[in-house]
Amino acid sequence: MFSCSALSDSSTCIDSMSGRNYDVATTLRFIAISLIVFGHFGALDYGGGGPHLLMVIVGFNIASFKLKKIVKTGSIFPVALMILKVAVPTVVYTALLHFVFGPFTWQNLLLIGNFFTERNPNGFGYWFIEVYVQIQCVLMALLAVPAVRQMATSNIRLTSYLFVISSSSIMLVCISVWDTSQWHDRLPWLLLWAIAFGFAARFSENLIDRILLVCAFTVLSLFYMQGISWVLILGYALLVFNPGVRLPVGVSTVVNYIAAGSLFIYLTHFQFASAVEKLMGPSPWVSAIVALTGGATLFHIYNRVINKPVTANLRNKGYVV
Repeated sequence: MFSCSALSDSSTCIDSMSGRNYDVATTLRFIAISLIVFGHFGALDYGGGGPHLLMVIVGFNIASFKLKKIVKTGSIFPVALMILKVAVPTVVYTALLHFVFGPFTWQNLLLIGNFFTERNPNGFGYWFIEVYVQIQCVLMALLAVPAVRQMATSNIRLTSYLFVISSSSIMLVCISVWDTSQWHDRLPWLLLWAIAFGFAARFSENLIDRILLVCAFTVLSLFYMQGISWVLILGYALLVFNPGVRLPVGVSTVVNYIAAGSLFIYLTHFQFASAVEKLMGPSPWVSAIVALTGGATLFHIYNRVINKPVTANLRNKGYVV
């Protein structure tokens, strides 16, 4: 059913049954991480929504590349592996930053810093990754229930819409009765809706479904963001309607290279910016470009030296399908 992986290097990635073009999701991932970096450095004021778009793409990728494996094997290991692939490098890198620069903050190493109002004075905490891991743990627990897997097998479209309704209801009730601004609203139950909408985007079957999803997403994003994020809304519309436009090979190579390295870019971009500023003074655009290429390059080195060999070993042992 699925002919490529989430980190495919191919310029054209097509679902062999639906004809779905995965260049769209990859391009949106590239756009989101680029906007985050340019926004953090003050090079571009895009209005926010980049991290939330990444959350949407996470849900889409789970539906596209992990769900079939989970249903086929009856195992939650594919989700556990996703968690480990993100959590392990994050914890190692955070520990390195704490060791070199200090101070030590245990909640960041446990990836629960988003539940605390105090922050590391040097900014060595990654709320997006913390929320991501927490949501994946929730999904892993849900998918461990045989009845949930059976529902996904028998009627995935209905399951995805129930996921959207339940997660959206949780978010709306919470923001109505509980002021979470001291945590910057960065809590897993407040962002689960973004994962759910990304998940549902993969299984929207007709024009009415897609229009309803985009309209509902727009309303939910207005409630959560307390304003309009055009990047988030337009990005989701592109993901749902999935235009058949494919990137030229040269552009696709760059987009795939940066998109695949989004985790390492997110982890390291401030350190790359600091190095650029020490060498040539404040230069937000140069810092952003160096951070994007440098972080992506670190990922591809890590992927070749550590990630791929470990995954191949797990596959040989039958843990990975």
